[in-house]
Amino acid sequence: MKKLLIVLASIVIVIAVAVWLFFANIGDIIVAIVEKVGSDVTKVEVELDSADVETTSGKASLSGLSVGNPGGFKTDSAFELGKIAVTLDTNTLTKDVIVVKEVVIDKPHVT
Repeated sequence: MKKLLIVLASIVIVIAVAVWLFFANIGDIIVAIVEKVGSDVTKVEVELDSADVETTSGKASLSGLSVGNPGGFKTDSAFELGKIAVTLDTNTLTKDVIVVKEVVIDKPHVT
C-alpha cells in the first residue's frame, strides 16, 4: 500500500511539473509554432517576436509578427503587425459560443 501511494504521488508530481512547464513556456511554444506552420503554409518567412497568454484573464497577444513576400516583390515583407491582442470572456470558453470581448491591432503595416 505504501509503495502504491509513493508511485501515485510521484505521478501527480510529474504531471504537475509538466503542466507548470507547459504554461511557463507557452509563449515560446506559440512563437515556434507560428513561425514553423506559418512559413510552411505561406511558403515565405514568418517571424514572431513574442507571444503572451494569460489563461486566467482570457488575454492573449502576439507581438512583432512579420510575414515575408515571395520572390519578385520589392519589399521584404507582405505585412507586419506591431501587436495583436485578444480578450475572451473566460466564462464562455466551455460553451458552444466563445465571446470575444476585445481585439486590438496595433501598428499594422501592409506593403
